[in-house]
Amino acid sequence: MAGRGRNYAWMLTMSLLVLGFEALLGLVAVMVWGATLEKADVGPNGLVLVGLVVLLPVAALVGAVAAAVLSHVVVLPAVWLGDAPARLFRRRPGWWWVLLAAVAVPLPVVALVEWRNGHGLGPATLARWALVAAVAVPPALLCRLRGPGRGWAPIGVVALWGVGAVVGAGLFGGVALATGVLESYEPPRVSREVLTGTWSDGEEGVLVLRPDGTATATGVARFDFEERVAPCGGEGTWSFDPGAGTWEQSIEIVVPGCAQDDWQLMGTSERPTLYSYIGDPDSVDLYELTRLDD
Repeated sequence: MAGRGRNYAWMLTMSLLVLGFEALLGLVAVMVWGATLEKADVGPNGLVLVGLVVLLPVAALVGAVAAAVLSHVVVLPAVWLGDAPARLFRRRPGWWWVLLAAVAVPLPVVALVEWRNGHGLGPATLARWALVAAVAVPPALLCRLRGPGRGWAPIGVVALWGVGAVVGAGLFGGVALATGVLESYEPPRVSREVLTGTWSDGEEGVLVLRPDGTATATGVARFDFEERVAPCGGEGTWSFDPGAGTWEQSIEIVVPGCAQDDWQLMGTSERPTLYSYIGDPDSVDLYELTRLDD
């Protein structure tokens, strides 16, 4: 599977290296994008941090296996097929043949996987093909860098560029979030007037907050740890603490028989959402109420 001036070990190393950097760039992009999405205030979450530390080696192993499979099923065959015209016509290999092969090879691979999973060829299959092809093209093209006498030097150069790309992407994303080019999510700033009204969980749970500080709950969900139990209802009171910032806003709703007392805010200014944690806050499971239009 090696063309002239290249060998299997060298190409596999280059492919794994480039795929690894692509995964890191994707992770940076997901983290920056995630900072712009609506979310609850999970704060310092010890359980999540421990889980990340424990799962990191597993994720790295799974990623390495996936990169090895992709290298052998798509990248290296694309390089071999891309060099085939040059071998056939005894001409210098052209990068454009490898590019075409890297785009073409994933199609039967993705189609076979979809067929084995009982799916037909549709827009989702084409989207997966485009994704795999986009991932496979850079390592396939870079596998052509080795020529006679160049040895392993190109791999070192690609490694340096890869580190620079990942660090640069992280810095760019951080600066974009810090300067407001990309807006990181913050809960809406609200007032007692905004909170006053009717809130619903989208099912049978309804909570009414009145201007005089009284509250009425009807069919509001209750949880025993993470298990949903009989809903609660009744009359009670509520109060609002604006806090020092949008993340510190909190609403205390005390209705006898309803366990959820401490509520926080997320959503948007046009459609704010009240939420409380289900069971342990480390589980990040939320019970949400959305304000109904008057």
